[in-house]
Amino acid sequence: MIVGAKEVCGPGAAETRRLVGAMARGLESTQFSRFWLTDLDGDEEAEFLVQYDLGDVGDRYVAFFAFKWNGTKYDVVAASWFLEGSLHAVRVFGPTETKKAFVRFLSCTECHPWVYLVACDFLVPPVGAAFEFSYNVDAGDSWGLPMPWPPVLLQFPKAQR
Repeated sequence: MIVGAKEVCGPGAAETRRLVGAMARGLESTQFSRFWLTDLDGDEEAEFLVQYDLGDVGDRYVAFFAFKWNGTKYDVVAASWFLEGSLHAVRVFGPTETKKAFVRFLSCTECHPWVYLVACDFLVPPVGAAFEFSYNVDAGDSWGLPMPWPPVLLQFPKAQR
């Protein structure tokens, strides 16, 4: 179960795969593996969030696509490629009231990989925007994190709309 999103399963998933496959020419429709409905922008209309697996290259890489209906067609924003990626949660985060998709992924599949969690804003076309964290004590509108060492502030880029 993914917090903040409703997964489309069973017959609904097969129909969604067919629909998404028809819109995503050039991508193999069988590799669209998971589908969620979530209202990213707060307009009370759900967007499709779709996972695409690329598993024939040794390791499994994942891309995510957000399909938003604009009244006449779907606008698509993508974020890729995440090694062993998975959707972790969808929730409000950062300086805006829009929801972000939290994607978990690995640095490698050898030895002891680092595990990463990135917040992706799928409302910034064409390829979304990931929040970048920096240690900047001089930042004016940053978020502070309680740490055992001197204060560290998290700085988010301004939303590009």
